[in-house]
Amino acid sequence: MPRLKLEEHCSTDSEGDCPNVEIHCYYSHVGCDFICKRHLREKHESNFTEKHMKLLLDDSKKKKEEIAAVKECHQEEMKRMEVEMRAKHQKDMAAVKDRFQTEIQAMKQKINEQHQTDMEAMRESVAGMAEFGNDEPRNDEYDDDLYDEYENDE
Repeated sequence: MPRLKLEEHCSTDSEGDCPNVEIHCYYSHVGCDFICKRHLREKHESNFTEKHMKLLLDDSKKKKEEIAAVKECHQEEMKRMEVEMRAKHQKDMAAVKDRFQTEIQAMKQKINEQHQTDMEAMRESVAGMAEFGNDEPRNDEYDDDLYDEYENDE
């Protein structure tokens, strides 16, 4: 055997091919703790098929339970997050509502102030018209011209 291939030949993983190297059973990942020389592994696996199937079944059940637990945990977390998001959304919407109500109140105040200013100006205008005894604004130049014409006609 060339020295360059010796490490690969003696490897304990599936790439090795030395029949005398001790290796773990193929089902060690599910709990079979049998260790034997590579050339005896097939015999072990065929002799303990029922044991290996039980180990696989137990492992499958265990994984199924773990998945169910993780799923339940995630569902609880999702519910918690949903409650938090709804509460935050309601808080945000309440803040927006408050801001709009404040802005609406400020606009109403400005409208009322402008209305008061306009009403005062109209009162002053009406009062000024009432002083002259008619309902129309007085145009002094026009009235003076009419008066002059009236005097000239007589």
